[in-house]
Amino acid sequence: MPYIILIFGILATLYALYRFCLWANVEQIKFLFSVLGITLFALVLIFFALTGRFYISLGFIALSIPFVIGHYRRKQKEEKRLKQIEKQDDSEE
Repeated sequence: MPYIILIFGILATLYALYRFCLWANVEQIKFLFSVLGITLFALVLIFFALTGRFYISLGFIALSIPFVIGHYRRKQKEEKRLKQIEKQDDSEE
């Protein structure tokens, strides 16, 4: 019985993702997949930490550092670009 409920939940989730992706724009889909990836990564870290595989968790954390740095740099560039656009809009008015 638990497997049937699990399968039903997975199918419902996949259908909801399908319906979301039909109407969402590209930015929303990128954000969704980034949140799903981070959530999955966090769940894997918690699983390894709770099952006594702490060293694997440390390896995953070390592996994620370049991705975190890249995300931070990309956010800084985007914020700088938005500030420049705002300055241009203010100077035109």
